[in-house]
Amino acid sequence: MIETLLHLILILNVSQLPPLVTLPHCQTKIITNVSMSSSSPEDDKDYIVAVKFLGPQLSFCRPARKSSKPEWTNIKIENPCFHSSCVMYSKKDNVFGVLGSGGHVIASLDFFSKREHFV
Repeated sequence: MIETLLHLILILNVSQLPPLVTLPHCQTKIITNVSMSSSSPEDDKDYIVAVKFLGPQLSFCRPARKSSKPEWTNIKIENPCFHSSCVMYSKKDNVFGVLGSGGHVIASLDFFSKREHFV
């Protein structure tokens, strides 16, 4: 996990990310994948980093936000069909999404307006 966070710090060109918080009955040692709302953090000062862990935890952070100290927002996804899925960002729809196992269910989170959608 430390190597992954150090790699994120180098990619994002930020001095530090806040420490991850593990939700009850979750784990933050095995990361499924990481997704960002911007391919160019230098140009987008309000980008979001999403980290999907194996299991129910999904975490978001805005590391470059100047109005407040960066912190993780943690979501526990109750439906087990999302526990081994990856998180992705849709630039077209401006939302993060997680595809359920089997591809029949998509969960999306519009973090910019904090609305959750399950399709």
